[in-house]
Amino acid sequence: MKFTFNKQFMVLMFLLLNCFASYAANEDLITKQITLKLTEAGTLPNKIASSKKNLVTNLKIIGEINGTDLRFIREMAGRDVKGNSTSGNLSVLDLSEARFVAGGDYYYKNNADRCYTSYDIIGNDAFSGCNSLKSVNIPSSVIEIGASAFSNCNSLESVNIPSSVTAIGYSAFSDCGSLINVNIPSSVTQIESCVFMYCTSLTSVNIPSSVTSIGDLTFYDCSGLRSIYVYAETPLSIGVGVFDGCDSENCILYVPKGTYDAYWYSKWGYFDNIVEFDATNIRNIVAESEVQENARYAVNGQRLTAPVKGINLYICIVLMALVTIVYCTMGGVEAVVWGDVVQGFILVGGALFAAGYLVWGTDGGASGFWQIAMDDHKMRLFSWSLDYRSATFWVIILGGMANNLISYTSDQTVIQRYLTTKDEAGARRSIMLNGLMSVFVSVAFFAIGTGLYTFFKTHPAALDYTMGKADTIFPFFMMSQLPQGVAGLLIAAIFAATMSTISSNINSVATAYSVDFYQRFRPTASNAATLRVARRTCIVSVALGMCIALLMATWHILSLLDFFQEILGLLSSGLGGLFLMGIFFPRIGGKAALTGFVCGVGAVFAVRYLTDTSFLLYGCIGMATSVAVGLLCSCFVREHKSLDGLCWKTRP
Repeated sequence: MKFTFNKQFMVLMFLLLNCFASYAANEDLITKQITLKLTEAGTLPNKIASSKKNLVTNLKIIGEINGTDLRFIREMAGRDVKGNSTSGNLSVLDLSEARFVAGGDYYYKNNADRCYTSYDIIGNDAFSGCNSLKSVNIPSSVIEIGASAFSNCNSLESVNIPSSVTAIGYSAFSDCGSLINVNIPSSVTQIESCVFMYCTSLTSVNIPSSVTSIGDLTFYDCSGLRSIYVYAETPLSIGVGVFDGCDSENCILYVPKGTYDAYWYSKWGYFDNIVEFDATNIRNIVAESEVQENARYAVNGQRLTAPVKGINLYICIVLMALVTIVYCTMGGVEAVVWGDVVQGFILVGGALFAAGYLVWGTDGGASGFWQIAMDDHKMRLFSWSLDYRSATFWVIILGGMANNLISYTSDQTVIQRYLTTKDEAGARRSIMLNGLMSVFVSVAFFAIGTGLYTFFKTHPAALDYTMGKADTIFPFFMMSQLPQGVAGLLIAAIFAATMSTISSNINSVATAYSVDFYQRFRPTASNAATLRVARRTCIVSVALGMCIALLMATWHILSLLDFFQEILGLLSSGLGGLFLMGIFFPRIGGKAALTGFVCGVGAVFAVRYLTDTSFLLYGCIGMATSVAVGLLCSCFVREHKSLDGLCWKTRP
């Protein structure tokens, strides 16, 4: 198959475009979650190098934390021990599996007062002034949040208060101007004064029946409040000026059914709109998983954002595997191709509809979407840094090119498409068309991600802040915001994409085994026998794949896309290296190529576990190592075979 210069140039351009459509460049920050397990309190400063301390944006800590650790966390989050600003960029802090203990240095000094950590208490001023923090998961063992613990955290948008907390101290969240939603667990009995004062972005609050009193000025100047859910049958005691500065006309107070008069004639009568709702089924909440249900009910007990329920995840995996295996074994590659055509239309159509819905659903429509995306740097494409740890321009070019070469040259699920075309010209056209369409389809899918950001930024009350994984936000949007019929269509689109991937891989495994192994060792086998082997291989591969999927469903995977790209680089880079050696380096024989393959795979795993290199570079590193070692070995091990028509140099 000969290519002219123009065609080679076009293929290269499509690969480059595909790289940019597949990844978005970030700043020179470490954006992936860093998980650190502390075997001893006070050792966090030894775990993160000073050169990286201010680059980490997403941190999870497992183990015990004392004052020394908390001082270091504060510095990472933008504030030092004296309250001065630092260059830290920590925005997401997950302490759900950590525990505060006594000991270590003081973490905050205010004049002569020094603050030290205590057991299971977030102390006074623990995170005060940490302006880079946007999301915090509080340890599940914490029983008390101290005074001013999160005060002046201007960027803090969400905080997960566990069901173990019984008291929230004075001014704990005051001046958190970006805080949007708060779920107060049913374990809390007392809310001190000024806790949420000046939280101007706060839109919704749930106050469980366990709370007996609310201190003075607790919600002072929370001008953005639009809904308050109170679950106590008897109006609880509130202090002076609790709701002063709140919008009494537009904020709705939801109270249990039959308590309207009691609330109207109490201090709660400050609000013009008091609405009764049936809280019978959600009053006696004790578990954190149940607390999350509070935000899902509105007036008259109607669900606001019902969780996706029905089919169990594991049952769903099994059913999809069974359905896919039926049409794969019965129809072969023809069923796979035509199934992909139908599923592709459903998938792309659903994606375009979702992107459009999100854009026009954002406040201000398309112009509002564009303005928010530009203001928050969601349209930033390039980062020219030479940092190999994040998705910079150079990392995307090298890693993206390598990963696409691996897929287009050594992935049987792609290659089998070439083989179904009528001739080489048809295969060539299919590659070019795929490269062109992948750019537009990728843009549509990335538009969904940006649209989700702009939509929920302008509709903060509609977002469930208890979601543990970013990948769940799109299904949540479909089930909570779209009409039932449309939501079903988009769910079908996601199922279509999944079944398309499964069917392609099943057929590829069956083809590779029956042709490359069975027919090689049984050259006299009939077509009927080969077909039976292929079908049995399909069943076995589905069973193995289904078991792996069931296992992966139990793992805590933050981003499936990142996980897929990492696995692709780790396990497939050697295959890409074999392709390059076989096509472009005729001097490399079989033994040298095998040695290069093994060394390439080993190098990638070494890079994975010994360095902080971005996973996007795994494919490039593996391929480069394989070719380099193969060339070196070919200097000592020479094999003489006829290569006519088998490599680029001897192509017809």
